[in-house]
Amino acid sequence: MATRYAGGNNLFRTARIKVTLLLVALLVGLYLIMAGGVYVWVRQSTLASLDNVVRFESFSLLSRGAFVRLLIANVPALQVPIDPILPPFFFGGNGSSQSGQGQPPFAHSLSTRLRDMLDPNFAIAVYSPTQKLLYSVGTSIGTPQLSFVASKGQSFFTTQWTDHGKILLRTMTVEIRRGGNLLGFLSIGYNATRELTVLSRLIHILLVVGIGGALLALLGSFYASGRALSPIARSWERQRQFVGDASHELRTPLAVIQSNLDIVLTHAHEGVMDNLEWLNNAKAEARRLTRLTEDLLTLARADSTMTPLRNERVDLQKIAEGVHDAYAIYAESKDIQFLLERSADDAYVTGDADRLHQLFVILLDNAIKYTQEGGRVTLREEVTKGTIVVTVEDSGIGIDKSEQGLVFERFYRSDVARERETGGLGLGLSIAKWIVEAHRGRISVESTLGVGTTFRVTLPRAAGVHQAVEQSDTSRVDYK
Repeated sequence: MATRYAGGNNLFRTARIKVTLLLVALLVGLYLIMAGGVYVWVRQSTLASLDNVVRFESFSLLSRGAFVRLLIANVPALQVPIDPILPPFFFGGNGSSQSGQGQPPFAHSLSTRLRDMLDPNFAIAVYSPTQKLLYSVGTSIGTPQLSFVASKGQSFFTTQWTDHGKILLRTMTVEIRRGGNLLGFLSIGYNATRELTVLSRLIHILLVVGIGGALLALLGSFYASGRALSPIARSWERQRQFVGDASHELRTPLAVIQSNLDIVLTHAHEGVMDNLEWLNNAKAEARRLTRLTEDLLTLARADSTMTPLRNERVDLQKIAEGVHDAYAIYAESKDIQFLLERSADDAYVTGDADRLHQLFVILLDNAIKYTQEGGRVTLREEVTKGTIVVTVEDSGIGIDKSEQGLVFERFYRSDVARERETGGLGLGLSIAKWIVEAHRGRISVESTLGVGTTFRVTLPRAAGVHQAVEQSDTSRVDYK
């Protein structure tokens, strides 16, 4: 669903882009941390497993006397008694000696026998103390960092490509010593191409998933930021429209007051009675301006949740009776039948008595205002087990169905000329809706054009009311 920003378009579009980029950066950062952690854990686990395989195979070979004898026979430099404090690696392949002079004539057969003793996945290489290759069996092992082994006096593991980049070896290099003398170095390599290729593929998978996830995160964040900013944008638009409408409404009475006072000033030589008509017009507009500013202040405070509401036990029947009595004469002056139908049960709610009184006044004022002479207005209270329903029904001009959902909007008027004539500001029903919702209730409207309108308010009944609620008889007061 597309989100449209009216008014402050660039402001909200920029904010949406910033929020989107922030969310994407956050998600990508979290993914990189997670993916990096997964890769490091898998890599360390794989290498540890490979190293264990190498150690196990090395000690297995070195524990076999035949293997040690063949190794010494193939490397003249080692043909002294040695102490193999070694862990090695081995790999199948052709044996070759790099020692040159002094190799026994049966070296080839010895090398073959040595190769046959190795696991096909292992290779072996022997280096002199000067890092010269003396002997190798299987895939060629690159010269390891022998200086590191010599300085640390411990086994050293490395990973290297061999055979023109076709094979990955995990190698372990150890010293060969006799009586404290360094005779050389022994490197044993394990063909770990399959295992280490999996790590390479894991990087590719994490990269592809990361790119795809980033694109999805971009789209999702753009959509989510639009949804999140949409209420703010609507609120911004309502505020902008509210300020514009309020400015217009304030300008009109001020213009009327100014024009009437200008007339009085042009007749300054005349007495007050001669200018009474213009002064009365200015006074009426001043009263209208006062009502408007009070309503605007109420709605502004409602928006900012600054309007405190008392939390007290309120008898709606007393409020209904008081408002009914106050409007009875007004209804009678318009030849309107004004009915009050009261419930036999107590109608207590928890809330602000003054605001609830204002709610009744707004609804009844609208009902009587738009009901023609000879019509009827009914104020009805119905009490159920958990709620109280207040209904204001009139036989007035009604509201078109297409406009019924808009009557609670601020400054909404279906007929500006009619509203202007009757003194309406288009704020009353907005205030009524706020009062009802502030009391955790609901308000709705049903109307048929030319037949009449019904406003229905549902409020939660105050706790502690212990009467059993039944369908009660109502008492009716008729005024005409």
